[in-house]
Amino acid sequence: MTQLMFWIVGGGLVVCAEVNRELENIGLYIQGMDYDHLCQYPGFREMWNTQLKHQGRDYSVALKIPKMMRDSGLRDIDIRMSDKVNFISPEHADYAEEVATFIEAHEFCEYKTNEQQALVVERFMNHGMDRKDAEYYCNKQNKISEFVCRNQKSLVFTQFYALLISYGIK
Repeated sequence: MTQLMFWIVGGGLVVCAEVNRELENIGLYIQGMDYDHLCQYPGFREMWNTQLKHQGRDYSVALKIPKMMRDSGLRDIDIRMSDKVNFISPEHADYAEEVATFIEAHEFCEYKTNEQQALVVERFMNHGMDRKDAEYYCNKQNKISEFVCRNQKSLVFTQFYALLISYGIK
């Protein structure tokens, strides 16, 4: 079963904040890279469906929370999207720290060897992705890592997190 993070605020207000993974995947633009290539995640939908079926892990739960709230008896339910979008460029005072955080969060600059890629491919296949799509993902991540590492002193990127905030009154 999917775990939800929620808070009950004074007056019985229930607030849930979750990321929609599919929206998040298309929310990365790196200057100098083909955006269409960055947005392609073949095989992920199949993998996510397998994980939902077998493990209860739902990558689209953020879009389903308002209905869950309604079904739980909450009223005056609404949903908003965080307007926070990161735009990072060398002109920022904290540029080096922002890039380092971005690299660490995405495990860029950790070029995966053939052996490491084989383990990732196997893990993805065990979760419902076919070999071709898993290998595509690994190769894509290595290409992004190479680009990011080669250009980290002049990297410009925009990143959208797809954080949906649902709320209702108990």
